[in-house]
Order: sequence, then structure tokens, then C-alpha cells
Amino acid sequence: KELLFRDAMLLHQSGRYEESVSQYRRVLTDQTDRYFASLDPGIAGAKTRHNLAVVYEDMGRLQDAEAEWWTIVDADPEYRPGWQELGQLLLKQNRTSEIRELAAKLCADSQLKAVGRLLSARLAESQSEFDEAITVLEAAVAESPSDLEAHSELCRLLFERGLPTDAEA
Repeated sequence: KELLFRDAMLLHQSGRYEESVSQYRRVLTDQTDRYFASLDPGIAGAKTRHNLAVVYEDMGRLQDAEAEWWTIVDADPEYRPGWQELGQLLLKQNRTSEIRELAAKLCADSQLKAVGRLLSARLAESQSEFDEAITVLEAAVAESPSDLEAHSELCRLLFERGLPTDAEA
């Protein structure tokens, strides 16, 4: 599975998307003997699905990508990158009501609240509601002071849309 996984990554990087999808599908479905003691259990699941979703997005197969993200977060509801990428995918498609629902769901979970706030801020920013986005990000930083992504997004937005002294702080 490790070799199939690496092959799929190389195929993706070289723009051979259909072949990459085929190899990732093999990683998920083929029954193979374990040849290496260092087998990463994520290769037969979330890591492969994550990469497969990215390939689907690169191919423009957004429904397939979305299905993979949902499979990932259904299997591991605390998998932050899955929620983030699902939110980004919905943002790319301007699916505003679904983004709001997803952000509310994430904000209701104490472990994923920061992800929900980030998604809400990105939605506000995409709609040119910069003050709202800043307010949401400030709340995210206050609620999750150790969340570096919340700090980074707030800093970026303040730098681009606010006062330099605010971004510096």
C-alpha cells in the first residue's frame, strides 16, 4: 500500500490525474500483504482519501472531492484538516447557506470551534464584509489563544484591510 500511495502521489504531481485516482482507489480497496513493519494505518484511510479529494479538486470533480471530505470527517469527526478543506470546497462553490450551517455545527463543538470561526470569517471576507471577518477572527483568537491559524488569518486580514499597527500587534 505504501508503494501504491507513493505512486499515486507522483502521478498526481505529474498531472496524470486519472492514473493517480486509480492508484489511490487501489490503496483503499486492494487487499495486500503487509511487507513493511512501518505500515502507516492512515495510508489505508484518511491520508489516501485526503490526497484523493485533492486530486478530484484538481480535476474539477468537486462532487467527488466533497464526498471524500465527508467520508473523512464522518470517520474521524475531530479531523480538523478535513473540516477545513470541506469548508474551502464549499467556499469555492459559493454555497453560502451550507457554509453557514457547517460553521454553526463546528462552532457548537468545543474541539472544532476555531475551525468554525475561521470558516465564518472566510465567508464574510468572500462577501467583502471585512469588519465582520475581523470581528469573527478576534473572537476566534480570544477563545483559542493557542490556535496559530486564527492568529495568522487575523494578522493577514488586518494587514490587508486594517491598520498596520493592528496587524503588528
